[in-house]
This record gives sequence, structure tokens and C-alpha cells, in this order.
Amino acid sequence: MAYYVYVVTLDPAAWDSSKAMRKANPQVQGVPRVCYYVGSSAFPVKRVADHLRGGKATNKLVSDFFSSVVYKYAQADDWDDVVSLEEDVAEELRAKDAAVYHAV
Repeated sequence: MAYYVYVVTLDPAAWDSSKAMRKANPQVQGVPRVCYYVGSSAFPVKRVADHLRGGKATNKLVSDFFSSVVYKYAQADDWDDVVSLEEDVAEELRAKDAAVYHAV
């Protein structure tokens, strides 16, 4: 089965509203240029729809601050590999001065 890393652009208000977002991004000085949520799933479109509906096993940052289109960023055939990819994608985005939250 293929697994995908997906990226969701969040409204910048996520920065001020989420202590977890600020804690995950100590490199950000002031207000970040852009905020992202990075996740992974075998079914990324369905997973994001679940986030947007809210409820059990969803991330409140996505349901409350979803801003723009979701896109698949990377793919792996093994869950452990996709978890590592998710971390790599998050760090890659942080290196571009973005604030990034991911739950892995």
C-alpha cells in the first residue's frame, strides 16, 4: 500500500491561537510568513476531509484554520518510511521560514 505525505496551508491566525504551533517552531522570530500542517495517510484526500469535519482523530489546527488546497508532497510504500518523510517535509518547509505543525 502507498502512503502519502500531504501539506495543508493554514490561516496565519493559527500562529497566535496555537501554543503547540509556536512550540513546534522555535526558529520563527516574530510572525511566520506562512503556516502549514503536514500529515500522512494512505488516503490523504479522505484524511483531510475527516480533519475538516472535526471530531475524533482529527487535528484542530486543520479544522479551525484550513486555508487552501491540500496537495500530496511525497509518497512511500512503508509506514515507517512515510513517517520519516513527513519529518523531512516539515523540516524542509521550516528551512523556508514557514511555521509547521505535524503530529508524528
